Amino acid sequence: MEFLDKNRTAGATINVSRNGVCLASSTPRAVNGLVRLKLFLPPNEDPIEIFGKVAWQGVTRSEAGIGIHFLEIESRDRDRWVEFVSQVERLNAGDTASTPSSAQESPVVERRASPRTTASFMVRFRSRKRLDEFVSQNLSAGGMFLSTPVLRPEGEKVSVVIIHPISGKDFSIDAEVVRANRTATENEMKGMALKFLNLDDEKQTELEAFLKG
Repeated sequence: MEFLDKNRTAGATINVSRNGVCLASSTPRAVNGLVRLKLFLPPNEDPIEIFGKVAWQGVTRSEAGIGIHFLEIESRDRDRWVEFVSQVERLNAGDTASTPSSAQESPVVERRASPRTTASFMVRFRSRKRLDEFVSQNLSAGGMFLSTPVLRPEGEKVSVVIIHPISGKDFSIDAEVVRANRTATENEMKGMALKFLNLDDEKQTELEAFLKG
């Protein structure tokens, strides 16, 4: 693992999840500060790059660590990361039959309903109240406003992954950027207006059930 910024450092992972990572690092980092990471995945150490936010910094497992919450990741890299985390979970559970028998075997990549999306944005809430506020203020039947410092061009297709604050489960929605607000104003934060794609009645019902949690 490497931090890709002016304080460029290398380190190792302590723990991993689908939407974040805990890294061994004694370099001071401001909580809520933005970072770019390069993670090297086995078996071939092929790197993926992730844009994230420092969620916490402290001591875990008797060593200095830093928690990173993912904000943006290329869709193809997210598929690789999700498969890697799934393999780690199977290993931790002792499910050796589900893991690759050879280090040279390629992992099975999770297929997306719309592989044309170029980037995934992760939206996580600290509490149920924050989720409800987001739904009432930023979510509509056909789209949403995503407050983010990472902007994509209008017309680009992206994936939004909403992480539920209670269950920890995630829900993925494909969308298209219809407007990018590059400067925060009194009425609107910096971010993007998104139009949902392929959100039929069945998936709309699934989304509503997910948000109710």
